[in-house]
Formats: sequence, C-alpha cells, structure tokens
Amino acid sequence: MATLVTGSQGFIARRLLSRFLLNYIPLDIQPEHHQNSSRYIQHDIRKPLPEISEVENIVHLAAIAGFKACDENRILAWQVNVEGTRNICEFARRNDVEKLIFASTCACYRNKKYYAVTKLEGEKIVLEYSRKYGFDASVLRFANIYGLGFPYKKTVTALHKFLLQALMNEPITVYGGNQKRDFIYIDDVCRAILYCLNNEVQGIRYVGTRKFTTILELANLIKAIFKHDFNREVVVNRVIDEEIKEKEWTVPKEHYDWDWKARVRLKQGIRNILSTLC
Repeated sequence: MATLVTGSQGFIARRLLSRFLLNYIPLDIQPEHHQNSSRYIQHDIRKPLPEISEVENIVHLAAIAGFKACDENRILAWQVNVEGTRNICEFARRNDVEKLIFASTCACYRNKKYYAVTKLEGEKIVLEYSRKYGFDASVLRFANIYGLGFPYKKTVTALHKFLLQALMNEPITVYGGNQKRDFIYIDDVCRAILYCLNNEVQGIRYVGTRKFTTILELANLIKAIFKHDFNREVVVNRVIDEEIKEKEWTVPKEHYDWDWKARVRLKQGIRNILSTLC
C-alpha cells in the first residue's frame, strides 16, 4: 500500500518525496519532471480523481498558495483549495483510505484574507468527511516555511528575499521591521507529515518552532551569519514609511497537543541553505 501525494511538484512535496517518503504515488497538474515514478499521475484536482489502486494514506499538498495568488484569481483559488479538497475527500471515502493529511496555514489564525478563507473552508471539509466516514484526518497549519528549493517569485518570503539580496551583495531592505514570524525549516515540515503518517494525530495541529522572530531580527541574523561564516559585510537598511500594523494572534493550546517538535533552529536552517549555495 502507498501514500498518494498531491501537489507532488511543489516545494514541500519535492523535499518530502526525495528525502523522507519511500512508498508513494505522486500526483500533480504538471507533467512529470524529475520524479522518476512509474506511478506518476498527471491530474487536475478540480476534477474527480480517477481510480488509483493501493492507496492507504493521502498527503494533500496541492493548492493555490499565498495571499497575492489567491487575491488575484479568487475563482481558481476556490476551485482548487476548496472544491479540489472536496474531490480528494471523495476519493478517500470511495477507497476506504485510512488517513488524510491536509496542508493548511498559520494564516488561519491571524487574518481573513482570501487565502486563509479557502484554507479554513478546506479544513472544514476534511474534518467533516473524517467524522462522517471514519478516516483519520490531520490538519497541519504550517508556519512560515523556508529552505533550499523555495520557488522564487514576486511574492517571495522575507527570509528568501533577504538571503538573495545578501548573496548579490545588495543591502538588505527591511520595511517596518516589527512584524513577527515563526520560521519553520522545510525538513521539520516533512518530519511533521511523516509523524502524522506513523502516529494517530486527529484534528488541527500547529507546525512551527513556537519562537517568533521580528523581520528586523531576521535581517540582522543574516548579516551576522555572513560576517562570521564568509567575512562579508552586509548592510541592513530599515525603511519606515509608515507603521506596519499586524493583528496579534495566538495558537490554541490544543493545537500544540502532540509529541512532534521542530529540530532545526533558524540560524542553522539559514546556514543549511547557504552551505549548498556558497
């Protein structure tokens, strides 16, 4: 029996399949690309899934991710993140799948932007199907994920943007600086998924380090690493055009209620990336 992994060409799945998971069936809307699996399935989850034999578990990672992508195409975001998730759950129901792991986001705690709205709706569908049809459901709300292989795009996260600026000998530009983030290394995310596959984890869980870092602290940490490890001076420019206010958010105690813990500290995670690039 195997684990069906949706969104198999994405950032998390590529790491999960290359380093952590052995018996899997990759599924993605894109044609196969360097995923040497005889069972690769090209499929758009907006449509009902075809019959796939020997699926015991599902790791559902396929999504339209990020605030900007969802705001710019709300119809597509709803079709993929909500209706696509319903199609995954229907497949789980029809095939007596034992366990479904759903990738959600910490944005569900702190705002009601459209990305969070679609993920909250996806969570409801997964948990409802789990209650009705008896399969285990783990809903993982990921913190801010970083690591080698993160896709570069216009809305690249602050951590990857700062690293890119430092690598190109450009000043690190910080807007505001007091915004707080919990940065979680990609390997810890993969280990959280693996933990859920191997243990009974029912309901919503938070996947983060529980240590929050301001954006200015992050920039200064990268500056210190470049100075210590590469003897390179990195300039940090802080721009405060206006105060950037963010809603305070907390994680309910029950979302911490499991034995998984992050292993990689932020400084080590950044060094892991740089050791491969430099």
